[in-house]
Amino acid sequence: MFDTSLTTVTFSKMVDLLNRDWEKTAGNVSLGEASKLVMSENVPKGNGDRKRKTEYDTDTFASRKVESGYADKTRSGVGYEKDFIAVRFGKEFVISAEMRMWNKKDTVKADWASLKRFLPERRELDITHLITFANVTSYVDKDGYTVDATTGDGLELAHASHTLTNSTDTYSSIISGAPAFSRTALETAEQAMATQIKNNFGDKRRKKFDKIFCSDTNPTAINTIMEFLNSTASVADNKSSGVKNIYKDKYTLCVLPYLATTPQGIYDATKSNWWGIIAQNGNPADSWQAYILTFEDDHTTTPREERNDDWVWGVRGAWAVGALSARGFMISLAT
Repeated sequence: MFDTSLTTVTFSKMVDLLNRDWEKTAGNVSLGEASKLVMSENVPKGNGDRKRKTEYDTDTFASRKVESGYADKTRSGVGYEKDFIAVRFGKEFVISAEMRMWNKKDTVKADWASLKRFLPERRELDITHLITFANVTSYVDKDGYTVDATTGDGLELAHASHTLTNSTDTYSSIISGAPAFSRTALETAEQAMATQIKNNFGDKRRKKFDKIFCSDTNPTAINTIMEFLNSTASVADNKSSGVKNIYKDKYTLCVLPYLATTPQGIYDATKSNWWGIIAQNGNPADSWQAYILTFEDDHTTTPREERNDDWVWGVRGAWAVGALSARGFMISLAT
């Protein structure tokens, strides 16, 4: 049974003659992991409802200068652009005067009225779905709106041939072969890290990869990654002792509760085995250029009393999520 208002009609069992023990079915998911994978930025009020992120590049190497000749000029250029457009979110709670007076279980009423969790939960869903829908150019979100899932080049985030503006070269953000997590798979990803990070002139660049992500629906992957990263012996031979684990402290594991979900946040088994590595350390030059831009901080609305004596209060917030580029992002679409 569900309803949008807390009244003695819609929830008559909270005011009838019977005494009941009310038990919440389950706790909410642990939040905050997805936010570690993107950069965060606040957009002050009065600056519009969108912000454009634009790439720029220069070439890399000095050129030989002949005697009495002029030195070559540096090549520079504008790369791809991505518009981040604010979306406003909210939730409201309505309770009748009769329910306020006659309800017998204030703890249940208080839990239903606790609105502070709704915005962080949605923010976690939106950030995670940047990865969940990395293999498509758009998807329809839980509210029925089409979300643009492309990067600045107009391609899906997980693509084998991302284009460059000043070169015919391409780069990939997909771990070849879609392997399940293992040392061999991670080394395949690390090789791609060294070969697939390029500027828009096709010159080799670098990103500081420091995060591994996977779904919380795959305990095998979680445990394998944790053992791999935290072993005090060689990961190649766990019977050894006194051997330094070269992967210890190299990466942080981010377990994403909403990675293997539908747009509605319901479990989707087809993405349970996905995992990947990301460069995200707060420096745009060394990181994956994915962002959450906050246009309106989370806040409660002013409570109001309607003419029918109902009390109404709510929460509001606004943000935009997206990725300018796929550089610094590598994913295995493992089945």
